[in-house]
Amino acid sequence: MVLFDTHSLIWYTHDESKLTKRGLELIDKARQSIAYVSAISFWEIALKVKNSQIDIGMNVAEYKSRIRKLGFIEILSVTGDDYIDSVQLDFSHKDPVDRVLIIQAQNRNLKLLTKDQVIKKFYEKCVW
Repeated sequence: MVLFDTHSLIWYTHDESKLTKRGLELIDKARQSIAYVSAISFWEIALKVKNSQIDIGMNVAEYKSRIRKLGFIEILSVTGDDYIDSVQLDFSHKDPVDRVLIIQAQNRNLKLLTKDQVIKKFYEKCVW
C-alpha cells in the first residue's frame, strides 16, 4: 500500500507526466486495492492555493471530494500520536508536513510516493 506525498497527489490528478513509470505502476497497483493521502496534505494544498503557489483549478473542498470519488484513495486522518511521533523522528528536516507523512507511512508500514530527496534519504520505503 502507498501513501501519496502532497506533490505526488497533485501531479497524479493534474499532470501524470511528472510521475515516474515506477510511481505510475505503484498507483495502478493501488487502484486494485487502496492508496492513502494524508489529511495534512489537504491542509498543505489549501495553504499553497491561498498563497497563490499552486492552482488546482477548483477550491480545495471540491478537490478533496474529487479525490474521494476516485474510489481507491482513502484519506488518512492525522492522530495525536502521529503529531507526537513526528517530533520524535531523528530527522533534521524541519517541514512539519513531511515529518507527519514519514511517521504515518512508517507507523502503518506504507510506501511513500515522493520525489523529495531528503525524505528518500531518511525513509527507506520511498518510491519514485
